Amino acid sequence: MTKIDELINEIENYLDGCKPQLLSGNRKIVVDRAVLDEYLSQLRYEIPDDLDRCKRIINNQDAIIEDAKEQAKQIINAATIQNNQMLSENEVVQKAQEQANAIVLEAQEQARDIMDYADIQRNEINIQALQYTDQLMEQAQAMIEEHVDNIQAKYGEFINSLQGMYNEVLENRSQIQEDLPEED
Repeated sequence: MTKIDELINEIENYLDGCKPQLLSGNRKIVVDRAVLDEYLSQLRYEIPDDLDRCKRIINNQDAIIEDAKEQAKQIINAATIQNNQMLSENEVVQKAQEQANAIVLEAQEQARDIMDYADIQRNEINIQALQYTDQLMEQAQAMIEEHVDNIQAKYGEFINSLQGMYNEVLENRSQIQEDLPEED
């Protein structure tokens, strides 16, 4: 479990432990903004660490490819050396040439296979890193949307409540003004 997953679980546990807002039918909760800001700050701090980890994975694939290239060069060099040694012998020159060519071809084929495999691995790692990053961003987006919705709902109820009080004061003043004698 990553640090981000742990933080998300902590936020969920914190939200589950918050008290329900009065008169909301347990649909809304009272959240300590400082605590929520601290969780969001920690989440912002951890996301770059996970992105750096993904970059290191991607950078490792270059090392794998370089290693594969080096192995291919060594195989080709060994085959070339063996080919040159066989050419120096008189009666075996023709046969050695054919064997050397076969070894070189086999080495080149192995090198291509290694390179193809390394490319496939690199592409898979890239896709996994992008999917993981997208998943983290999706979780962060969902969390932020949920909090924005909760905050908007709370302020909406507050404004409606103030508007109701304002209308009641206006109505009471209107009645009082009707009851006041008119000034001459």
